[in-house]
Amino acid sequence: LKENRRVENVEMGIARGPTETTWLSVTAAPLPFNDGGVVITYSDITSRKQAEAQREAALEALRLSEASLRAIFENSLQSFLLIDRNRKIRTLNRIATERAIAVFGKDLQPGDLIDECVLPQEQADFDQSFARTLAGEHLQIEKMFKAGADNKWFEFQFAPVQTDREVTGVFFSVLDITERKRAEVALRESEDRFRSLLQTIPTVAVQGYRLDGATH
Repeated sequence: LKENRRVENVEMGIARGPTETTWLSVTAAPLPFNDGGVVITYSDITSRKQAEAQREAALEALRLSEASLRAIFENSLQSFLLIDRNRKIRTLNRIATERAIAVFGKDLQPGDLIDECVLPQEQADFDQSFARTLAGEHLQIEKMFKAGADNKWFEFQFAPVQTDREVTGVFFSVLDITERKRAEVALRESEDRFRSLLQTIPTVAVQGYRLDGATH
């Protein structure tokens, strides 16, 4: 009435208890009479507001979940790469970028082809593993590579990225397992030395006696 104009869709909440609120959408318009007046209409929008609140809560939970997964993804010591069916990298984590620079001198970015970081002598095996994964297989492969005077061991995992109807890409991870392999070798060598030592010890016969002098 003060501004002599129509006001539409004003949302108002009416508390009906400690945990219950009824929401209304209110529209008011002045009447064209000399003595004034106003007509007010409203509709109950409680269901819509509840649905909006539930959707916002779900989105917030999703944002928190994505943030947690992103923290794990970025801070893992394992290289992670998401590759589409055309072999283009869709996303990769920090350690994957650092290793690509250190090993291949290539600053991998989303959109690059994964083949840019596959050794020529490994291309055929990689192609086969990639194709098998697109067909739905999960693969785990251990390989040793020469790194100067040392040997480096890596574990490669290929996992299909699936929707309800098809495989859309490959989740590829690389883990340096050199220390684990060295520990396994050291354990085998220790077992071999112990076995060899036992074989060099002369056979010793042990005879036991009871108190009455009888043997057993």
